[in-house]
Amino acid sequence: IYGMGLLHEQGRLGRPDLPQAVAWFLRAAHAGSVDAQVAAGTAYYLGRGIGLDMAQAAHWYREAAKGGDVGAQYLIASMYETGLGVDRDLQTVTQFAVHLHDDGHDLVRGQLLVPLRPLGVEHEAIPAERLLSERCGTSIGTIRRAIDELVAENILIRQQGRGTYV
Repeated sequence: IYGMGLLHEQGRLGRPDLPQAVAWFLRAAHAGSVDAQVAAGTAYYLGRGIGLDMAQAAHWYREAAKGGDVGAQYLIASMYETGLGVDRDLQTVTQFAVHLHDDGHDLVRGQLLVPLRPLGVEHEAIPAERLLSERCGTSIGTIRRAIDELVAENILIRQQGRGTYV
């Protein structure tokens, strides 16, 4: 079911159809597919193919986090930290941070990567550093260092005067 969503998202059945992709992702998410839960959360988080809804984004990221998706764990932790789509809960943030740190993951770097996996963003500009700083609940300096690392790893591409792209 999740694969049908990918086909619609990528336009392999004609033109890309994000609403149809999201419909398939939601079917698969309800059936327990962690990848589909991440895709559904991202669709709601960005309002791509479906209306912007942070509470639904949090729901699907929380489900994917329970299923072991590290990226979803990062993002739901950020949402709990900022109160975006959920009640602010620093105890939950701390639990995620400790779990992720114990597993060798850097929380801020992960928070940056998750919003870059949304539906159809390949070769699109990432959000402004200020916006990422607000979303991740951290300083712009920390965001810049994380972006620099991702550029060094060829995950992001920085174009002078144009922006930074996936």
